[in-house]
Amino acid sequence: MTVRFLFLLSPNNSGSTVIGQYLEAQTGGYLPPFGNFEGQMAPAVRGVMRTDPWNPEREFDWTMIRREWSALAEGDGKNLFIECSPPNLLRLEAIKAAFAEAASYLFSISSPFSYIASTIYNYERAPVTRSRLQHRAGDWLFKAERMKRNIEANPDVPLISYEKFCAAPGIATEALGIEVVPAARLRGKSNEPLREIVDLTARHLAFLTFSEWDDVNEVLAGNEDLLRFFGYGIHPGRALLESAFGAPAIMPAGTLHPGRW
Repeated sequence: MTVRFLFLLSPNNSGSTVIGQYLEAQTGGYLPPFGNFEGQMAPAVRGVMRTDPWNPEREFDWTMIRREWSALAEGDGKNLFIECSPPNLLRLEAIKAAFAEAASYLFSISSPFSYIASTIYNYERAPVTRSRLQHRAGDWLFKAERMKRNIEANPDVPLISYEKFCAAPGIATEALGIEVVPAARLRGKSNEPLREIVDLTARHLAFLTFSEWDDVNEVLAGNEDLLRFFGYGIHPGRALLESAFGAPAIMPAGTLHPGRW
C-alpha cells in the first residue's frame, strides 16, 4: 500500500485539532491517536520530533519519520495519513523534499487573541504577568512570520483561518478539492468535551481583562502589517471584551476559565 500524506500546517492552539478531526471524518484517513492527534507524538518518532521542536535550526530524519508514519497508517488499513503537528510549519521545505508527490498541504491560522489566551490558559500558571502576556504575543508573531514565509514561497497551497473554518467547515475540503460528505461527530480532546465545530474565540477573549489585552496590544502594535496579511487587526481591550458578548453561549465559559486555572 502506498500511503499519501495530508499536512495541516498551523501554529499550536489555533484549531489544528478540530480541523484535523474534520479532515479525518471527511476523508476516512488515518489521524494518529497520540496526544492531540499529532504525528509528532507517535512513540517511534516522539524522541526526535519533540526534542527542541520550535528551534528552526533543528533537523529531523524525515525518511525515518515517513517510514514510521506509513507503518501506522498501513496497520490501520488506511492509505492517507493526516498530520497536524504544529512545529512542522518551521520545516516545510524539508518535508516537501522528503514526501515529494506523496503529500498535499493546507495552511491554517487563528487570530493572535485566540492564540494568546489559549496558550496562557494551557501553559502558564496564575497569576498572569505582563511579561508572560507579552511573551505569548511574541510567540504568535514568530509563528505567524514563519507562516507568512511559507505562504509566499508556496502560493499554490491554500490558506484558511480557524474563524472562517468554524463558520463554514466546507472551506477546508473545498480548498483541498475534496468532496464534502456527511461527517460523524468529532472526537474532541481529553480536556475539551466539545464534539462539534464551535468557534471558541469569545471564550478566549473573555479569559483576559481589558488591561491585559492592552498589554498584549503593545507588542502586536508594531506588527500590524503581519496581522493584516492574515486578515486580522489591533483591537483595544475594551472592544475585545465587548465583542465577546456577541456570543452569549460561549463567552461565559471564558470568565469561568480563570477560576479553574
